[in-house]
Amino acid sequence: MSQVSTIIQYIGDELGQGITITSTSRPSTAEIIRRINRTTKTFAKILAQYQSDLSREEGTITTVSGTAEYADLASDMLTPDDTAYYIDGDSKVPIYKKNYQEILYLPTDSAAPYYFYVTKNNHIGFYPTPDDTYTVKVPYWHIGEEVSSENDDMPFKGMLDDIYVEAIVRRLLNRDEFNVDFESKWLQFVTMNILSTLNLRRDNLTQLGKNDYL
Repeated sequence: MSQVSTIIQYIGDELGQGITITSTSRPSTAEIIRRINRTTKTFAKILAQYQSDLSREEGTITTVSGTAEYADLASDMLTPDDTAYYIDGDSKVPIYKKNYQEILYLPTDSAAPYYFYVTKNNHIGFYPTPDDTYTVKVPYWHIGEEVSSENDDMPFKGMLDDIYVEAIVRRLLNRDEFNVDFESKWLQFVTMNILSTLNLRRDNLTQLGKNDYL
């Protein structure tokens, strides 16, 4: 797994003209780190759309009797999977995702949760309102880890490092920030290259018999 410093060096190499990116150069180290974080947000959306394991996590929410909604995953979760679960004895009991607007029309009830939903504040809610303590596991796709230092590891296990370099270089060389055609082509480039990486991972996992997720 690469560190941010390595990606910064690669970006300098791709920009050419003997550029060495430092704290005082243009672009500066701080600017590149900001661009890495902005790019991570885009990558995370694509990975979630294609349900990739590169950004998939499993969060834990411990319910409290009488409390329906929880903020435990609010700052990390981009979107949840369709099914959460809790353990009852030796069994996994599924909890199914339901649209928040549909929940509003259901009668008030208190019992073991059967549905979960996402509020406008990105909180996870349960219906019926939990009547006891349940340790609920919620699979979700992460918004993407931000980096803040050259010594930080790159996001997504370093699997997308080469795409980061090319994507950021293309943005740095683009002089028209409001060029819609550029934005469309940039997103197409990013998506196609991420999908190529996901397909390679899927093929490898298939050979290992572990292709539950891309």
